[in-house]
Amino acid sequence: MAHKRKGQLTSADVWHKHLRKFWKRNFWKGERAAEKKLIDNEDLDRDRIVRVEVDKLGSLHLYPERKKFTLIYRTATEVHWNSEKQTLYSPKPSDWTYLDWYNHILKVVKEEGGCKLYLTRETEWFNVPENVKSGIVKV
Repeated sequence: MAHKRKGQLTSADVWHKHLRKFWKRNFWKGERAAEKKLIDNEDLDRDRIVRVEVDKLGSLHLYPERKKFTLIYRTATEVHWNSEKQTLYSPKPSDWTYLDWYNHILKVVKEEGGCKLYLTRETEWFNVPENVKSGIVKV
């Protein structure tokens, strides 16, 4: 690495040869943390959740006001888009609670869809148990 000058960027295939396993892991851990911090600080689109519903099958549906997430199924996170109702929905909870699914949907939409969904006082609640509603509102 003597041929590399100070302040000059090294090529991708050369920069890591002098690092040992521990330092490589430490470097990439810092890179991932910095990337997450950068994503959190970015200006994301914001959209209001108009309605929260639990349907007859037990799936949790979130109705965004403007945005459509037609390709969200490609993330392989069990969050789907219902094109008839225009909703994001989760499967019927088995291992996770409705609160866990709600948080998961918000996280997937934020990370994969680039949009932050939020509740308002005007959000409608349909067929949602009170304990679930209170838990979701606290988030």
